[in-house]
Amino acid sequence: MKKSKKLYRLIFLPLALLLISAAGCENGLFSGEDKKKNFWEVHINDQQKMIRETVQGIEFKFCLLNEDTVPATTFEYGENFLFCFSVKNLREEDYYLPFMPIPSQHFAEVYQKDGTSLGRPFKRGPEITIGSAVHTLFSGKKYEVKFPWLYDFELWNELYKYNEQVNDWEYCWATFTPTNQPPPEKGKYYTKWSNAFTIEGWGDTPSFKTEKLTFKINFEIK
Repeated sequence: MKKSKKLYRLIFLPLALLLISAAGCENGLFSGEDKKKNFWEVHINDQQKMIRETVQGIEFKFCLLNEDTVPATTFEYGENFLFCFSVKNLREEDYYLPFMPIPSQHFAEVYQKDGTSLGRPFKRGPEITIGSAVHTLFSGKKYEVKFPWLYDFELWNELYKYNEQVNDWEYCWATFTPTNQPPPEKGKYYTKWSNAFTIEGWGDTPSFKTEKLTFKINFEIK
């Protein structure tokens, strides 16, 4: 009888814990209290390299892309990587985002393990007043931003519009100046930022706002 109980503990209890964990973890990124706080985190050794969550019918994605534009958490020293964030409307109604070239003042900021900031790959410049500073988010459509850590003229030229008169780059009704960040030294880092998103409705469609969402990705330079 004692052997049967011991065998039960060894086989069925771990299985039960695994099933409970899977049931409370939609994407394997969080569970329990973390989900209530809307805190999503990717660890270096996680199989899933991208945060992909849906809140009130709006899908949020955040990841780091390697030079092959593949989501990754491990990079070679000197390799460039991009911060990629997108918002997609999965609802039937059409919406738009108020002026939002970057989602947070800490977006694309890199920190050492002890919390020391290495800064961001760009400095935010003045807004451009030409046109309506909103981003359409029609049903099934998405808004996406990408910023590389290392400054490369050709790469920035693919992503943004260069203004020779002011020696700045223009993107989504805003201007940006590269900070010419050096490659991070070998070691472990993270990028983390938070924001509550306002989703504006077209016409009679009511607007709504999410709670504060927090995105964190741990990564390593080898």
